[in-house]
Amino acid sequence: MDGTGLRDLQTSGLDGCPAAGALVSTPSGQRPELYQPRAFSLIEMLVVISVMAILASMIFPITRAVSRNRIKNRTRAEMEQVATAIEIYKTKRGHYPPDNHLPDGNPNPYVNQLYYELVGTTTTNPPTAPEVWYQTSDGRSLVDTAAIKWALCRGFDGVSGFVNTSWTSVSVEEGSTVVNCLKGSLRADQLGVTPGGFDLLVCSVPLPPGLPLRQWPHLPYPTPYPGSAQLNPNSPSAQREPWYCAWRYNSSSPTNNPSSFDLWVDVIINGQTNRFSNWSRDAVIVNSP
Repeated sequence: MDGTGLRDLQTSGLDGCPAAGALVSTPSGQRPELYQPRAFSLIEMLVVISVMAILASMIFPITRAVSRNRIKNRTRAEMEQVATAIEIYKTKRGHYPPDNHLPDGNPNPYVNQLYYELVGTTTTNPPTAPEVWYQTSDGRSLVDTAAIKWALCRGFDGVSGFVNTSWTSVSVEEGSTVVNCLKGSLRADQLGVTPGGFDLLVCSVPLPPGLPLRQWPHLPYPTPYPGSAQLNPNSPSAQREPWYCAWRYNSSSPTNNPSSFDLWVDVIINGQTNRFSNWSRDAVIVNSP
C-alpha cells in the first residue's frame, strides 16, 4: 500500500467520517491538517434548551396532578373505612360512638376518643377506682383516666372513660361486651399519638414539614395544626417526625348530617387546605382550620 493509501486508512472512522484528531489527506506537497469535529453552535444549544423546558413544563403539572389525585383517593378510602366502622358500631351497640365535648357542653371535634370507641377497651380496675386504666383490644394503646381527661378536655370535667369497654372485675350493664369495629383494617400510619400519650385516628397523609407549633384553643399541647399527632412522638428524632391531622367527629350535634354524624379531615395539598368530609363528594378548599 502506498503512502497515500496508508494516510487514507488512518484518517477514516468507523462511520466513514474522519476520526477526531486524525490526519486528513491533502494534495501532494501540502501539509496535512488535523480533523476537528464541529461543535454545537449557540443557536443550536438554545433550541435544545428551549425544547427541554417545554417538555418539563408539560411533565411537571401532570406529575403534580397524579400525586394530588393519589392523595385524594387515599383520603377518601380512609374516610370510608372510618365511616363504615362507625356504622358497624351503631349496628352492634344501638347508637353512634360518643364524641368529645367541652365543659360547657359544646362539641370539641379537634380531638376525640373515636379510636378507643371503635376498637374497644378492657380494664381490670373497678369503675370507682381513682385512676382506671384502659387497654385497647388491638393491644396498641394503654391509657388512664387522667390522660384521657387531659387530652380531651385539658383536665376539666368531661370525657374520662369509654363506652365500648369490658369491665373484667365488676358487672356493668353498659359496656360489658367489647366490639372491635376496626378489626384487622387499621394500618400503623393511621394511628397518631399526642404528646400526652393519647391515641388519635389520623389521616395517613402527613402535614407539610416546617409548620410551627402553636397553642390552639381548648387543646392542652402545642401542635402545628389543631388536632394533629405524630406516629412516634417519643423517638429520638421526634422533632423531625412528621405530623398528621386527626379525623374530626361530631355525633352529638352534627350540623351537616343531622340524623347521623359529621366526619371530616383537613389535608394540605400543594399549599392548599383540602377538607374531606362525609357531607361533600368533593374536597372543599378552606382558609382556616
